[in-house]
Amino acid sequence: MGFKALPGPMLARNIARLIVYASIIYLVTALFYVVSGNFLVHASLMLYSSLILFPYGIAIAYIASGTPRRGFAIVPAAIGGVILIALPALVAAVPGLEKIVNILVSTAGLLAALSSGYMALQKRGSIRLSLSMACIAMINLSVIPLLKTTLLPVPLFEYAIALVIGFPISLIYAVTVHSLPSTFNDKPFYEASLPLPFISLLASVLILNKWMTYGVLLLLLSMVLYIIAARIYRVPGYMNLAKQKTGVARRGLFYFLYGHITVIISILIITIYFSAFIASLGPCNVLCLLHELALGFTSLHVYIHAPMMIPVILGIKHKRRFNLIPYLATVLAMLFFPLNTELALIFYVIAFLSTVFIII
Repeated sequence: MGFKALPGPMLARNIARLIVYASIIYLVTALFYVVSGNFLVHASLMLYSSLILFPYGIAIAYIASGTPRRGFAIVPAAIGGVILIALPALVAAVPGLEKIVNILVSTAGLLAALSSGYMALQKRGSIRLSLSMACIAMINLSVIPLLKTTLLPVPLFEYAIALVIGFPISLIYAVTVHSLPSTFNDKPFYEASLPLPFISLLASVLILNKWMTYGVLLLLLSMVLYIIAARIYRVPGYMNLAKQKTGVARRGLFYFLYGHITVIISILIITIYFSAFIASLGPCNVLCLLHELALGFTSLHVYIHAPMMIPVILGIKHKRRFNLIPYLATVLAMLFFPLNTELALIFYVIAFLSTVFIII
């Protein structure tokens, strides 16, 4: 991924960099609040930073990496990023602004949809597919807050589940259907890829309508399709190709591939806990469902891609100290969250810090 010295892409790079730094500050602050027992502020900060702001910043960088000749096309998404940066602090500091904040989030989503949609038209093949799916993910980000604010009032945790399914998970699907197969000169399964962001939106709408069971079942369906669409089932074959490389390239590819094996493990864990939730068995409740998606599945993909994307966004040298601790700690955090949230938090922090160690 690279940025050319054009006004639009340079603006996108600077905004994405600012968003990454702001997201780290918000994350540390949110962890402080959860340790101190202020769960409402923690939830607000995590919702508007980790589930909205951070993936939006990564999306800006991803969309801008194509840098068409008309680089100005990324400017709307960059403006959306500026809108979002202050919202987590605003929501945490001034309760009661939810409607205004959600309208601003919807506006940012629409602006990014314009940028990603235009970029998609400039490309072909799997990158066009990926950017088109990213465009729909941004439309989801625009639609879901408006539905919640105007038509479908639901409690905070249910809304957060709907949002994480509709936006960051849809964005994960969009990026991976291109990034994984193309790394090994392969192509995604187009017919399985195209429905993914639409299924995610439908699952979100069902949850906003308080049909949690049906929304969760659709989510699980989308995850199965995701394994097919992104060719994750071909990882063993990709590993044979990775063995032909040497040095840092070989270690980086194996880190990348083991991450996607861990994705399958995370989906199995989610399926078990969600099935128990649907059957009213075991300790997993709505809060558990949210964290299995956010702390688990979504964070796992951040750890997969961060060593490749974050150094470029921040303009720093990559140390490339690849290790599998982020994946192991994430799986343990997912397993332990319904049983011992404090232990799960410790594993989450270990995963985060070990990813930082890989990069810097």
